[in-house]
Amino acid sequence: AGETLTAAAASVAPSWVASPAASAAYEEISSSTLGVNANSISLSFAAVNASDVAGFALFFNGSVNATGTELAVRLEGNSSANYSMQRLDMTGGTGTFSSWTNETHWKPYRATVGSGRVFGQMYIQADQSSQTPNILMTSTFVGSSGQCVYSGNLNITSTSLSEVEIYALDGGSPTIQAGSTLSLFKINI
Repeated sequence: AGETLTAAAASVAPSWVASPAASAAYEEISSSTLGVNANSISLSFAAVNASDVAGFALFFNGSVNATGTELAVRLEGNSSANYSMQRLDMTGGTGTFSSWTNETHWKPYRATVGSGRVFGQMYIQADQSSQTPNILMTSTFVGSSGQCVYSGNLNITSTSLSEVEIYALDGGSPTIQAGSTLSLFKINI
């Protein structure tokens, strides 16, 4: 029990060695909690190759303090017009559909009614074959203003992930509140 029969080489007799520990399905790569109100939360980390994981899961848990605040996501520090997305907003039982191409960011959440708590998750997958569009994503964000479901892509050639940022588009006073958290996990194969 707890051991695996292993052969070190073809010409060496096998022996029993301790079994390797099982890896968790979700493994945290990076996380950050705002100590003060700010316009963004960023995570930078050693590049994780897409071929080593099934994908990435990003979680935001926090609040915004301004009516009309729209949250945006950037990956790999890329602010070129390479983002495309489709979003369904549900507020008070009514849905509206939006679509954008050639944007400098993704827009996962719009606080159209007021400020308050926001929670969301985003699933990201980078293609290991260097095909474009290379980075694909889906997400669901929920807050006091309703629910936003979206999907899209970042049309670049990248086979890894090393940076994620969520920021407020309104550009005014800091709108993401202290205590808000951003966490990124790799989903192991």
